Amino acid sequence: LIYGIEYSRIDGKYAAWLAVFGRYILLAYYKTGVFVEDVKFNVRAWSVYQKGFKKFEQLDTQYKIVERAQFFDEKYEVSRKLHEGYEGVQGALVGAAHSANQFAEKLAVGLGHWLDRATL
Repeated sequence: LIYGIEYSRIDGKYAAWLAVFGRYILLAYYKTGVFVEDVKFNVRAWSVYQKGFKKFEQLDTQYKIVERAQFFDEKYEVSRKLHEGYEGVQGALVGAAHSANQFAEKLAVGLGHWLDRATL
């Protein structure tokens, strides 16, 4: 059908309109299929998430996982230390990027001077 629409030699206004309409029908059919597959995937993923969350809630009521994690975090200040470590790494990366930019600028200036001398 696609090759028939694409490579047919149809003359006339109505035939050309029919060919364009056929292309749009095929495109709509394809887009609908993609949308349906996406919805099916998301429904499956949501059901897997729900099952996992229900299992976690069962284990949490049995073993008190969240309470223990909160106690551990309050006792050893894990979240604060992780946040400070993240900020430190982020600052180091910004500093490294700034140093790399300065190096690149100096290299470009040096190459420019060298090329000026080489062409003279």
